[in-house]
Amino acid sequence: MSHNTNKANGYDRKRGKDIFSADPMAFARRDEKAVKAMGDLEEDVKTRFGKDKKGYITPTQLRNIYDLVKRCGDISELQLLRPKLLYTAARQNKEEGKRIILAIAQAVKSIEGTEGMKAFKTFMEATVAYHKYYFPADKG
Repeated sequence: MSHNTNKANGYDRKRGKDIFSADPMAFARRDEKAVKAMGDLEEDVKTRFGKDKKGYITPTQLRNIYDLVKRCGDISELQLLRPKLLYTAARQNKEEGKRIILAIAQAVKSIEGTEGMKAFKTFMEATVAYHKYYFPADKG
């Protein structure tokens, strides 16, 4: 395989790199790498999820995705979310919103194991929190 994959946790960092520079699997750790990943994620959301205080996707859309992720009990359930995410991406009016959801779908595809799933849930929770802070409810 020619692209950069972290074999230990199964997250393919090359795909979705234009949206997320933070490694979702770092959220499984409790050390300085986790702190750095949290800072990277905050910057990603602040700079790539919208501009001029207007988000490319709404906080509600992102929260709905997080709620689906949170309800997954095992890795197979998480993997089965991909078609829903792809459908949601296809319905986006903004190309930037579509790219964000596709990056999340690609991250889901790359997650392996229970620890990976837990880390991804934490990653998505932080993504929702930062998005809500930087892009509060968009009023159309």
